[in-house]
This record gives sequence, structure tokens and C-alpha cells, in this order.
Amino acid sequence: PDSGDPVVSIVNTNDDANGATLKLQKIVSVGGEVAVNDVLGSVSFYGGDASNNETEYARIQAKGIAPTNASEQGKLTLGVATTTSGAIEDVLTITGGGNALGSTVAIAGNLTVAGTTTTVNSTTVDIADKNLTLGNNLGGNTEVDGGGFTLQSTNGDKTWNWISSTDSWTSNQHIDIVSSG
Repeated sequence: PDSGDPVVSIVNTNDDANGATLKLQKIVSVGGEVAVNDVLGSVSFYGGDASNNETEYARIQAKGIAPTNASEQGKLTLGVATTTSGAIEDVLTITGGGNALGSTVAIAGNLTVAGTTTTVNSTTVDIADKNLTLGNNLGGNTEVDGGGFTLQSTNGDKTWNWISSTDSWTSNQHIDIVSSG
């Protein structure tokens, strides 16, 4: 922030490994537990629009999904204002599961990943689109040379690659083409 901008600071002056904590807590007097899908806390981001109206542009919200003792479940959403209506819509939703690996992260909209390596540690990757694009915007045949698919095996990788010098797809495995009778 600029030096004149207001800042809220929570400072921990203890000489230990812990940082400061901001705690948003919902206390329910009747029954003592939150109800399913109760909002536990929100952080909203406001600013003026073109007509100088106070407008919510983004929100982080936490909900209690299952308040059962010793098996609580929570949900955290990140919402942003959308251009069609200006309303806040959840774009990122994290829902707790039986453990971290059983939890779900849902993205409503497009996902752009920038970098040189993207690693997905999943046992199943399910893609609804019938077209998978590789080498997007790399150029011509020379630039995409060697591109393709590799199935890794302890007995040797199985590959299907574009080879520019032969102007063909090439596999390091035999291809079994069954003729229909």
C-alpha cells in the first residue's frame, strides 16, 4: 500500500515461530452448534463503480457444512463480481472431505496455468472435451517436432510422437490395426 493508505495490522511480538491470527467466530446461543451451511465469516472487498455506487467486487466466505462433533466439514469460497449482472458468483470453492486428499477444489470458469511444468498427481484424469491440444502457438512442424504422448513404464516408455523430418506420427511400439469383417 501507499504510505497514505489505511492499513489494519495484527502484530505478534512474541519471539516464537507463530504468526498473528485473525479469528472470525460465529457463536450460536441455542443448541451451541452452527446449522448446516451457516456462514461463519466473510471478508468483502468494496469500491466505487462508474456511477460512484459502493459495489462489492470480491468476497471470501467460510461456511460450516457439517457441524457433527469430531467430523466437522467446512467450505471456503472465493467469489468475484461478474460482468453480466455485477453479482458476486463463486469462482473457487474448496470443500473439506474425509481428509485433505478427499477434499474438493472446484473452479467455475477457465483455468490458466503459466509455467514450465504442471504436475497432476491423480489416478484418473477425465476430460470432457473430445479435442486435446498440444503445442499451442509453438509454430510449424519443426517447432512441434517430438511432441506427442509418453506412457511411462518400468519396462520402457511407450511413445507416440510427431517427427518433422519424416512428416509423420511415429510410435516406438507396434500398432495393432484390427480390420472389420
